Amino acid sequence: MLLSAVGSLARRGYGINPGEALDVIHDFYLEALPGLFEHFDPSKGKFSTYLYGSFLQFARPRIVRGIRWKAILVPFDEAIDHPAPILDDYPPVELEASVLLAYKRLPKTLRATLDARLDQGQSERAIAKRFRVSRYVVRQRLAEALGRIAVAISHDETFPEDLRPLAIRLWRDQQPLMRVAADLGLSRQQARLQYGRLIHSLSAAAASLGNP
Repeated sequence: MLLSAVGSLARRGYGINPGEALDVIHDFYLEALPGLFEHFDPSKGKFSTYLYGSFLQFARPRIVRGIRWKAILVPFDEAIDHPAPILDDYPPVELEASVLLAYKRLPKTLRATLDARLDQGQSERAIAKRFRVSRYVVRQRLAEALGRIAVAISHDETFPEDLRPLAIRLWRDQQPLMRVAADLGLSRQQARLQYGRLIHSLSAAAASLGNP
């Protein structure tokens, strides 16, 4: 019955593969089922109906959360301009937790832009209109959001090697650009150019966000 519930969610656009479906069902039995027995009221209907509805409420946010972090991770390995290692060897639970924590720590404007792209499926044009900014600004915000998350999960290979120190100082150490420029012996113009290159290096990944 629960597999049919997963199938129903899949038909509604909640992408989940068979292995993930079994994981969600397993978690449901461990985490939610004991409480269902305690709160079930036979006078309100059949237990099977109650179980089915409770599982849908349990599964939806988990599937959406999984879709979100996968959508963030995929561009790192498929859309950047230089080779990067696949993240499959990273423990999935730890990786998901790290990505979600980094996502929650994004500045408000970056997180809102990422939400609009991933959760709401809006195009860059629609996001630009919504926030009254240019499409260039939208792309820049998406690129910076990905860069910050990459730094947070120590996926340094996301960046060209010569730009990694800049990315780490900006987004891990939270240093202002001109402070980083002074520490790295760069002029203001050189710092702006390197920052532009850093954002550009992430632009392909940003463009692919939310795409099938």
